[in-house]
Formats: sequence, structure tokens, C-alpha cells
Amino acid sequence: MRLHSRALRRIFTTSPCSLAGLFQLFCIAVNVIVPFILAYTSDSLWTKRSTYLEMPDVRCNHTVMLSLYTSTPGGELHWSTSQTLNQLYGSTLRSSEVASLETRNIDGLVESIRLDIKVPLQPGEAITGVDFMTFFYFKLSSQVTVSTEAFVHVNAFYPMAGSNLTVMGDLILRQRDPLTLKTHSYDPLVQFSDLATLATVEPATLMAAYYQRDVRVELAEEDRHWRQGGLAGSAPTFGLTILVKVPKQRVEYVPGVLEVLKFSWVQYYCVGAIIWFFVGLFRDAVFEHQIVDTFVQDELAPDAALAGPPHAFNAFHMHQQ
Repeated sequence: MRLHSRALRRIFTTSPCSLAGLFQLFCIAVNVIVPFILAYTSDSLWTKRSTYLEMPDVRCNHTVMLSLYTSTPGGELHWSTSQTLNQLYGSTLRSSEVASLETRNIDGLVESIRLDIKVPLQPGEAITGVDFMTFFYFKLSSQVTVSTEAFVHVNAFYPMAGSNLTVMGDLILRQRDPLTLKTHSYDPLVQFSDLATLATVEPATLMAAYYQRDVRVELAEEDRHWRQGGLAGSAPTFGLTILVKVPKQRVEYVPGVLEVLKFSWVQYYCVGAIIWFFVGLFRDAVFEHQIVDTFVQDELAPDAALAGPPHAFNAFHMHQQ
């Protein structure tokens, strides 16, 4: 009846300066260097840029600038939520109504924003063009920290007069380069308290200044609907509806040192495991068949030898090929 068994251990020894010792050093060098070379040449050992998805924190800052253009040459109507700017509009100012609605997800983050603007019209006024600008607070805080504002600009002109324009789109993050792990903060594009002339808030001026930023948030994938004419029997008004969806943003960034080392180790280990397996098989075959000279010692574990009958002893033999 077998109660216990133990494998026989075979030990190969030699001088460090022998051919077998040099072969062992060669196997160690292969195990260390070859996985590094293979991982390095795959261009994925050192991660220089990485990406992740994040739902941004977006809020409406209730800043609106609206310009309507009539079919009459030189006919313009202006309105904004800034009293300073409204004073600069002078006789072209037309008081309007604006309403906003934010829809939040289960995490409390805004996933859509709706703006509705109604502009009363005088009899005979027909709107053929719209220039609209607004801003949203935009913040990222996961891997990188970004605090900026989204600039939404809508410019549309039509040959036929209309009573309503509906614009739908997604807020999309734009980057020129991967973001570092420091805080990226941008000042508001317009300081309404310091406005002196209307040239400061010209759409072309604001767009040029905003485009200079390395990080921008813009309204993309727009879908527009222009309703011609007006509603019969109703007071003449022009309506503008802006529907903004806030999807998860794809953020590209420069990973930190720890993340680079972690990813590099995974790449190195995945390649090294295969190399170590085949080098181990090759080394075992060389030593087992005595292709290089070694001293071989077969022994049972000491406790097994002591526990055996009196005639049991360590089988010990040494030979040199």
C-alpha cells in the first residue's frame, strides 16, 4: 500500500568558468534580453499616449448673443443676456425670451441641454438669417483635469423667410495634442463687464480667439431644420431652438510614469513567458543529455531518507562525461 511518494531531484553542478556555466549565463541573457527586444520593436513597450472615455460636467452659463437678419437690406435685430452688451446694440435691440432645460443622468451629470428663444417681430419683418452664440461650462476631472468653456456658434442664412430654426448637435472635445496630467484651465472667452465696443464680440473675432486654444469644445454633427413662413393667426415671432447632447468624450493624454511602467511590464511579461518556456525546454534537454559537461547528483529529500528503512540511503553518484 503506497502511503507517500516524492519525486527524485537531480542536481547539475559545474564550475562557473566551464562551458556549462557559460551556457547557463547565455540562457539567462536570452530570457532577459530577447523579450525586451521583441516588445521594444513592436512600438508598444513605452506608451507615449493613451485614451479614455469620460462623461464631462457640463452646465449652461446662461450667456446668449443673438442676431437676426431680415429680408430688408441692412435690417438687423440683436439681443443678449448681458445688459452691457444690450446697451451697445442701441436701436437694433429687440427684447426676447429665453428658456433652458437640462436633462441629467443617474450620476447627476447633464446629458442634454435645450434652449428656446422667442423674438417678437414687427409686422412686415421677415427673418432670413440667424447668428447665434452661447457658452457652456465644461469640466473633465478623471485622468486629466480640464476646465474650459464650450463655444456654440450657429450661423445660417436662407433664401426664404422663416419663423423657426432648430439646431441639434453633440458637444465634442477637440485637442491639438495629448493632454498632460496637469490642470488645464482657460479663462472665459468674453468678459462682458469690460465690453467697450461691439467689435469685441464679433463672431469672426471670437471664433479666431477660440480657435487658438489647444483644447476646444464645439457643437458637431449638426442637424438643422428651417421652418418657412409663420403660423397663421398667431403673433409674429421668430423661434430658435438649440438641442445639445453631451456624450462621453474621448480624451487623449500622456500617461504618467507608473502607468507607463505597468503597461511596459505587461508587454514584457507576455512576450517573456513564451521565451522562458522554450528556453527552459532547450536548457533541460542540454543538461539531461549532457551535451555540456556537468556533475550530476541524484538525491532523495533528506526527511524521506531518514524516514525510510535502515538500508535506505541517498543514491549519490557523480560522474563527468
